[in-house]
Amino acid sequence: MIEKIVKTGKIMILLMAAGMLCLAGCSGDRQEPEIPDPDTKENVFQGKIIENREDVLLLSGMSETSASLVSLSPKETLVTDQNGKKTEASGLKNGMIIDVIMGEDATIAESYPGQIHGQKEIRIVGQENDITGMYLEAIKEIYQIDPGLNSGVKIMALDLSMSVNMSEAEKSALAYQWDSWLRSQSQDMDVYQKTYDELVEEGMIDGEKLYFPEGMLITIEDKEIKGDSFEFSISKWCSGLGADGLENCKAVFENGIGTYTKGTAWIS
Repeated sequence: MIEKIVKTGKIMILLMAAGMLCLAGCSGDRQEPEIPDPDTKENVFQGKIIENREDVLLLSGMSETSASLVSLSPKETLVTDQNGKKTEASGLKNGMIIDVIMGEDATIAESYPGQIHGQKEIRIVGQENDITGMYLEAIKEIYQIDPGLNSGVKIMALDLSMSVNMSEAEKSALAYQWDSWLRSQSQDMDVYQKTYDELVEEGMIDGEKLYFPEGMLITIEDKEIKGDSFEFSISKWCSGLGADGLENCKAVFENGIGTYTKGTAWIS
């Protein structure tokens, strides 16, 4: 694993090499976590909470220059609300935007996800919709429809290019979450973010026979969110005669938490 540790305040970079980091489950276009500027008054990493599980936060970077994923433990860290008042870490919810204030000796290990250590404060900035959490449940559902198609699948591709409601960082986070879920189910697959055309160009899909050997492509397409709801479609495809989908599903969010109603189901 190649790991770069960035020490904020007095910048010190240590490179430690012990092999090659290989995470099956995310796009090859990942960007590394953005290194805070040591010349600013405060070193801040702003992120959106993707998961709060087992005392570890998974954040997607909010900066346009960083589509990174970062994890940290909020244990023994001061947490303040939007009014600057102390609050409990248990109140940190998926979809929240937070500022992670780095301590003088804080470090960011640039593994994947990146790991923040030594933060001195977590400030809640606001609440947005947990779109990745809603989509993770939708992917689980489409995957479990017609389970016979899942047999022998060793390659899992996610086409998120037609989703207008997720940032690039959130798309990377969703791929990471899906990979983690598959592994939790003892399903060891290679997970990629790729479109149908990219898979054909790379020889992974036979474009003439319309067949994805040992593979499955899950595609999400949505319409722009209006208020706190939007429509989307989701499908899984293994071949021209092996596909399932749900059209015109409706996602609704309340206090950032999303649910959805299934639309029209189809089978090929």
